[in-house]
Amino acid sequence: MPEMEQAASNWLTHYDFSEDDGDNLEVLSTYTVSLYWSVMTFTTIGYGDIVPYTATERVFGIISMLLGALVFGYIIGAVGNVVQQRGAKENEFFASMQNL
Repeated sequence: MPEMEQAASNWLTHYDFSEDDGDNLEVLSTYTVSLYWSVMTFTTIGYGDIVPYTATERVFGIISMLLGALVFGYIIGAVGNVVQQRGAKENEFFASMQNL
């Protein structure tokens, strides 16, 4: 584990949080980076080559990812509801045909 802490490329060095001013890290920036990482991981979008560098870009990315996940979930739920209703109507039709 100590090798990872001294690695030249980690998220602290990538976002210019050096060890020298570790006590003076901006809490909001650290939480924004952490929230961006967690939302990116949660939505399984991936990390890609184009990444946000400013806090405004990260917040925009977080909102966009969450909005996209909500829209995707709504669409999947609506399609599932249509399939379920179709199956129910189909079952009702077959039941009425057996009663004849």
